[in-house]
Amino acid sequence: AAVPKEFSDLLEKSCANRVTVGYSFVIEQDGVPLEGRGLLVVEGECYSISSEEMDVMCDGVTLWIADKSSRELYIEDAPSASEFRSNPDEYFGLFKELKVLSSEVSPASKSLAGFRYPVAELDSSWSVNDLR
Repeated sequence: AAVPKEFSDLLEKSCANRVTVGYSFVIEQDGVPLEGRGLLVVEGECYSISSEEMDVMCDGVTLWIADKSSRELYIEDAPSASEFRSNPDEYFGLFKELKVLSSEVSPASKSLAGFRYPVAELDSSWSVNDLR
């Protein structure tokens, strides 16, 4: 499904601002619809997407994808946030329903806090795969 215009419009504002979006979604797994909620924060070249099952963080250089259920972390070179802004369907297109629940546009903080995954805090049950 295509990302709603309201969602895309908010992403466009993140070039010069910090945009925080709370959202709900429905995804189908084995023919069963599953509902969830997430939080997206985008600022300049950085973004963070979090939900119950997964965290995706990007500081503009490195991309971390953490699958909480399988306890796997993948580390890759980051695509630019401008790619993320211009093609949000690549990230959110799997959702059958995507709704904006809340949004806030605030001045850019210029801080990388919240955009770098805390790898050092993971315990030994996690598998870390550095693909850079």
